[in-house]
Amino acid sequence: MSLDVKQDALIRHIFAITLNEEHADAAANPPVLWLSSVALELREESGGEAVTLMTKDNLERVLMGRLAGPVNFLDYPQAPVPYLIGSYGRASASFRTLGNSAGRSELEELLALCKELCVNFVQLLLDPNTSLMFPQPEQALHQGTLQLLTALKARYVRDTTAVQMPPDFLEDFALKWENEGLLRIVNDLSTYTGSALQKMTAIAETAFPLSVLSLMASVRPLARCFVQTDSFLPTVLSDGRAIMDSTPLGHAFALAILSDDEKRSATTPDVRDQYFSNLSTRSATDVNSAITALRLTSQALASTLHSIVRELLKKDTRERMLAWLFGAVESNGERAKTFPDYKLAASNGFFMNLAAVCLKLCQPFMQPSPKTWARIDAEFVVLSDQVDFWGETKLSASQEEEAAWKKQRQESHAAASTSTESTAGAPEYPFICQAFFLTAKVLHLGPVHILQLRTRLARNVAHLEQEVAALEKHLEQLSEPQLSMARLQHKRSAALLDRQQGELMLINTQLQDGTAMADVLAYYRLMAAWLLHLAAPDSVASGDVDLPLPTPPPMTFRTLPEYFVEDMLEVLEWVAHVLPSSMEANPAEFINFVIVFLGSADYIRNAHLRAKLVDLLHTWIQPQLGDETLQSRRSPVISSLLNLIEWQPSIQQNMVRGLLQLFLDIERTDRSNTFYEKFTTRYKAGEILCYLWTIPQHREVWKRLAAEKGGRGLYLSFCDIICNDSQYLLDDVIKMLPEVRAMEDLLLGQEWQQMDMRERQERESTYRHNAHNLQTDLYLASVYIRVMRISTAEVTTTWLLPEMATRVAAMLNYFLDHLAGREKRKNLRVRQPEKYKWKPQELLAQLAHIYLHLARADSAGLFVGAIAADERSYHEGLFSDAADVLRKFGLLDEGDVDELEAVGERVQVARLTQAADDDVLGDAPDEFLDPVTFDLMTDPVLLPRQGGGQQISMDRASITRHLLSNNTDPFSKQPLSADQLVPNTELKQRIEAWKQAQRAGSAQAMQQ
Repeated sequence: MSLDVKQDALIRHIFAITLNEEHADAAANPPVLWLSSVALELREESGGEAVTLMTKDNLERVLMGRLAGPVNFLDYPQAPVPYLIGSYGRASASFRTLGNSAGRSELEELLALCKELCVNFVQLLLDPNTSLMFPQPEQALHQGTLQLLTALKARYVRDTTAVQMPPDFLEDFALKWENEGLLRIVNDLSTYTGSALQKMTAIAETAFPLSVLSLMASVRPLARCFVQTDSFLPTVLSDGRAIMDSTPLGHAFALAILSDDEKRSATTPDVRDQYFSNLSTRSATDVNSAITALRLTSQALASTLHSIVRELLKKDTRERMLAWLFGAVESNGERAKTFPDYKLAASNGFFMNLAAVCLKLCQPFMQPSPKTWARIDAEFVVLSDQVDFWGETKLSASQEEEAAWKKQRQESHAAASTSTESTAGAPEYPFICQAFFLTAKVLHLGPVHILQLRTRLARNVAHLEQEVAALEKHLEQLSEPQLSMARLQHKRSAALLDRQQGELMLINTQLQDGTAMADVLAYYRLMAAWLLHLAAPDSVASGDVDLPLPTPPPMTFRTLPEYFVEDMLEVLEWVAHVLPSSMEANPAEFINFVIVFLGSADYIRNAHLRAKLVDLLHTWIQPQLGDETLQSRRSPVISSLLNLIEWQPSIQQNMVRGLLQLFLDIERTDRSNTFYEKFTTRYKAGEILCYLWTIPQHREVWKRLAAEKGGRGLYLSFCDIICNDSQYLLDDVIKMLPEVRAMEDLLLGQEWQQMDMRERQERESTYRHNAHNLQTDLYLASVYIRVMRISTAEVTTTWLLPEMATRVAAMLNYFLDHLAGREKRKNLRVRQPEKYKWKPQELLAQLAHIYLHLARADSAGLFVGAIAADERSYHEGLFSDAADVLRKFGLLDEGDVDELEAVGERVQVARLTQAADDDVLGDAPDEFLDPVTFDLMTDPVLLPRQGGGQQISMDRASITRHLLSNNTDPFSKQPLSADQLVPNTELKQRIEAWKQAQRAGSAQAMQQ
């Protein structure tokens, strides 16, 4: 077979045309047409010799004749554009059938020409300026560019009548015509795709429009045109909703399983209605199947969106893609509000998808390493114009400090470079840095915001469930016409409940997806390690960090937004509750972060933010109060965390100190409405401390810390708070118990039956309030007493200081008298003590242990003397009454009860001694008296001199007690610390000499 014959056969196969009437075939698909007019023209041009073969030389002439010739479009199955697309596909496929026959290279050249001609003529047919050059059906002319979509769609639907787009056609077409009309074609494709996606949800048939987006992103000429279309990123974004509703990518990201009531329509499949309606009647298997299906859908969608974004982040389109990503975030400031207006903000589903994509972009550098640290520049927060962090509360910098730091860094960058960007104070940052900070803000506006929404929604669902149950019960008691109205209300409430339950299930489906949350955890693990590196750059991220951290903190750390830390803690708390197994891998960064910053107020100024570190620790450790010691529920999930807490040296050395420091810091806050929040934080910290006491290494650190500065260091302030809070809470309990008992008695009496409904409701409301407060106070106070009981077994120095001994003795006496006093203890009885967690016998036993621990260490008699000096609660029978109760209920060993009675005897002796001293030392000179308490000083100290005046002396115990709650000089009101106090040795010697002389004189007088 000659080469010309082979070429003719190939052209006939590819274009379904022939110059030889014998080869025409109307039954072929597509029909092979005999181009008689072209054959006649070629015959005339060749001098009358018949031309029946089509070759490379006459191919273009023949193809033009095919396109220009009269065609009956009603009979011929293909319009010109799909015809040429099909021809391109047959030409591509023919390369595989050439074999190694003679003339292969010439045939390959022919096939390449065939493909080139198809591309060229398709462009002519789609260009409005040349589309009429060849005849086309009216429908094809109307479709224009969208004819390409028809061919593309044939790839994804089973339509045997449509011509499928060959794999390489768009690539060749785009490469050839990028600078000649391709932008218009891509704009049409983009507009169609966005319009199609806008009408869909994640459960619709989204494969085709998403595939078009993928092609426009992956084919480089198409991608370059796509990012330049007007619809890719409007010049002005009025609000966050605009980028979702007016851009093709926005429509794609809006495909989500979370409901968007602003988009809801009768033609759009609603995920909530189709998957989670009528939940009360659904089986668990059915619901779990729905959850699995939706998670797979969501994961597949996120992967598709990521591949699109990743393609558009290639060098030639990166700038515009980054502009879209940053625009999506910056235009959605409305989402930072607790209750955003979703008419002005992108949907929750949009941001869940955006978060999933950003997390996937971060995956290549998720592993903490020095290489990563070099790419993440903390100055991005104050200098970059891509993400705005201005106005956000910072970790420890004021707005004025941040502004000054920003100005300084801008001037530094301007001086270091002559480039326009650097001079303007906005340096260029590597992609890793951009992606890291972009993801932080996306997570803040997306998953973390939705997590907070879920908390509120779960509360609403619980309330509605109670309301519907109450209405159902109420219906049984009604008759018409009230019954009809009640049924209507029940129907409305039940419908609202069903809807909100469905919404809650959708959110849970996303936030409890282990695969998705693993990516979030990996990012926050990187965040925790990076923050540790920023604070202590010489430390290994997953190893020990030397504490205390260097001060002052670097401004790069101080100017970071608080929500970097707060969001991480909220996610970790959520994961610990619903996906605890996710924490088993690499928890070291999280544990180290918590321990390092727990007591680092210079680095994280907000004590309530650091209190969330305690919340997280408490959740991890899951402590439980036991009879003797506080034990932790060990499980495989948290075993690695507990191993770190128990064995890592840096944690052993710093965890107790951090908890004690937070005990103090949580008191000093400018936040409002935090009264019980403060107690709750201390309760959790106290339980953790009790757990740490059971670990020898932590216990030894605790004892060393308590001994600092002779017991007057950090531990003194901690003991002061323990005393204050215990006294407040238990005193409140003692006052409420009689009121609760009175109400219990009232409910059982005739008087209650005779009250009108309104008065009953008022009394019941008061009772519920008191019962709740009583239970809360007992719950909170229990840990304070437990901490005192276990720690005073070995740590007593601080408690026995003069400034503390008097206070703790008075507190213990007051509660011992109420719990064991023959008359007062009767006032503390209630009918249902277990309902309020009221355990007076257990409390009494713990108080007795504290007495014994302190009395055993009281070699100087300060504690025994303080008990005796308590005028309010101490009386001669106090300890004997307590011993009787302890013996009666077997609350202590007999030996301990005997020892407590012996303490009482020592106290009585001290009481007599004090009475004698009062007679002898009662008329002390004024200069020997403390100027605030007017008690005889035992350890006088000098306050700093103010101006030119005389230095004032106060008793150390008196001024120390003052400084525990007020760090100013009580006279000058100037700042004052315990380190500034100077012992007044000369005055102390004179006081001691005077006391000896008084006692000697008294003894002599008695002898006479």
